[in-house]
Amino acid sequence: MLNFDSALSVEPTILSVTADTHRDMGLRPADFGTFQKAFLDTLCQPEFGQNSVETIEAWETILAPGINYLSNKATDSRKTR
Repeated sequence: MLNFDSALSVEPTILSVTADTHRDMGLRPADFGTFQKAFLDTLCQPEFGQNSVETIEAWETILAPGINYLSNKATDSRKTR
């Protein structure tokens, strides 16, 4: 997701198949936010080392475009079904 930018992408994107798979599994837009929170919370656990606030924020920045795309695609697909 590091190099994903939905503003610069033309469909299908590198995440289109992933979005379709997640839709087919019945994931809802809120599920992607839940995943992102769980991922970031996991990085804060001691067994993953001493991650700084800056590291956690960097991960959040990296994940955000892809998470937003997947969430929006879940919303879009529900409107057309």
